[in-house]
Amino acid sequence: MVIKSKVNLDYILAFFLFAGIWSSFSEHLTTIKTISAIAGYVFIVYFLAVKKYFPRFDKSIFLLVLAFFVSLTISALFSADPLYSFKWIKKTYWVPLSLVGIFLFIRDKNLKIKTVLLAFIFTFFINNFYFFYKTIQVSHTVNIFSPKFIPDRNYSFYVPIFLPFALAGIIYFSNMLLRIVILVEITFGLILLVLTGARGAYLSCMLEIILFILFVVHFLYKRYFLKYERQTIIKLIAIPLLVMLIGFAALLNHPKVKAAFHRGLSPNGRDQIIADRFPVIFKHHPILGLGYGRQLYFRFLEEHNVPKRFGHYDKKEGRYVYHSDEGIYLQTIIRQGLLGFFVFIPLFVLSLKRSFVLSFRKSYDLNIKVFYFSLFLVMFCHYFLRGFIETLDLGGFILFTLFISEKIWDYG
Repeated sequence: MVIKSKVNLDYILAFFLFAGIWSSFSEHLTTIKTISAIAGYVFIVYFLAVKKYFPRFDKSIFLLVLAFFVSLTISALFSADPLYSFKWIKKTYWVPLSLVGIFLFIRDKNLKIKTVLLAFIFTFFINNFYFFYKTIQVSHTVNIFSPKFIPDRNYSFYVPIFLPFALAGIIYFSNMLLRIVILVEITFGLILLVLTGARGAYLSCMLEIILFILFVVHFLYKRYFLKYERQTIIKLIAIPLLVMLIGFAALLNHPKVKAAFHRGLSPNGRDQIIADRFPVIFKHHPILGLGYGRQLYFRFLEEHNVPKRFGHYDKKEGRYVYHSDEGIYLQTIIRQGLLGFFVFIPLFVLSLKRSFVLSFRKSYDLNIKVFYFSLFLVMFCHYFLRGFIETLDLGGFILFTLFISEKIWDYG
């Protein structure tokens, strides 16, 4: 009876983790996200206070995450508007922290992995449908070869996050029908991504596919090639290889793609944005930064007469809105100063190192390895490399960092 109740509780937690991931990485699902987050905090209190159950972490990563939030707190306290800054910190991180808590307290180790993979695969499917439908409404055509058929650029921020988990799902789940569905989903997602003209996201996705193939080839060489199980080799390599070929070949003659190739290295004025703004901000707030929240950013730029270029006037807000295209490294210095930056970098490096090392640990089977490798791909290709040139949401970054930090398989 006790075992059964534990299993039931694990599935309840898995449900809220699934719903939380789905709503957090989709547009306009705030109600589901709020319910999942509140449920998560209730379960966290239950386990800590009643069950006295404390999951184990990699101490270095966990302490750096704590230091990261201390930096956020200090920067907010010394900002021009502390209450506003704390409001934005809460908006960014309160749901990811709850989802991490749910993930930690699911005691069935395989259920943790299965829930995360299925949640991101399902969210990938929902976003594909949502952004495709949204594009049809705006362009008034279903012809993807029409110059008018241009998907919302926001879609490019989701695909490099979903793709590694979809690739992992091809290996993790043995159901062939599900594998085919995932393959179709990846292909359709890459086509939509190409049509956005977002080269950074496209390159991130292609690197994810290439590294995934190399990872699978490495595993096959170690485990299968020497046993001459050729059919297994074909199944595990052919599917992701086909995805890569489709991704590279998809719609290369489309007008949107051609236009993207003809743009310069800084198509959104990113170089000018950095040259105009960052030196001024760093001069006045080098240690603690401006604090969290875009209004603090806008207010500072206006007060210091930074040129109003690369932005637009927003009628709803009744003010000029500066476009923010600094990479996440510069954004961290802008928000948290050098104090936050020197916590952020080692947290990044240790998370990359741990996820990579666990992906190749000899004692783990392929299903465990492929999960950790999917986390490595997200952190390396999306956050680490793409983060050099684009502003990315750090809520997801903290979520994946804490996923990596838990010692799922190192204790009973």
